[in-house]
Amino acid sequence: ASPTTPPRSLIAWFIALTIERRILAGFSLVFIGILIISAISYRNTALLIENSRRDSRGHELLQLLNTIDVAMDEAENHHRRYLVTGDATYLQSFRSLTEQKPTYFKYLKDLTAGSPPQETRVVQLEQLIEQQINAEMGAIARRDGGGFGRREEAADNPAKNDERRQDRQEHAHAVIQDFAQCRPRRYRVIAF
Repeated sequence: ASPTTPPRSLIAWFIALTIERRILAGFSLVFIGILIISAISYRNTALLIENSRRDSRGHELLQLLNTIDVAMDEAENHHRRYLVTGDATYLQSFRSLTEQKPTYFKYLKDLTAGSPPQETRVVQLEQLIEQQINAEMGAIARRDGGGFGRREEAADNPAKNDERRQDRQEHAHAVIQDFAQCRPRRYRVIAF
């Protein structure tokens, strides 16, 4: 038999079948085809739902990271204003950040649960923010205790302290950007 024609034994077997058996064989092939298509459709739908869940979780994570970034910037800006002016109303956003920090990180940990690299980044970010908050609290304590000779010195502390603060802030922003660049893993959907 050539590659284009089926083997004679298969043709002979099909010819030997009665009409009822041929119809039954045809319906069986259709039924098997429907089962295969159903299984592939079920798998694709399950993967689509999982991908959608991961996408929404990723968007929530990005939104939370953006909120943390904005809160950190606002707290630092108001902190500096307090150091210059001594007006305690500027400390409200700083206090708000320190109060909301546990909530932010609980939510972050929930969103990154099950992903060890992301969980490591959360711990790293939490440490960096804690260092930043401690440095700012130290500056507030020095200002309140009269440790700065001039008000301007509090806002523009010696270069090394400003550099350390800048390094911590840049590192925190880098961790946030690292989070943002990590995309959820997608699964391939079989098209037919």
